[in-house]
Amino acid sequence: MIIPSVFTDEILKKLVELVEQEWVLLWGVKDELMKLKNKLSKIKNVLQVTSLSSN
Repeated sequence: MIIPSVFTDEILKKLVELVEQEWVLLWGVKDELMKLKNKLSKIKNVLQVTSLSSN
């Protein structure tokens, strides 16, 4: 059975689109987690300074 190239081209196109979408989602999550890590680190530092100055 031979599959028409138009059909396989369309499948490949859709597959590439899905992979690109997943990559963007994963990269976005990674970026947001890094931002969150930085914010939490700053909060930790402020709390440590506050704790030291209250002693």
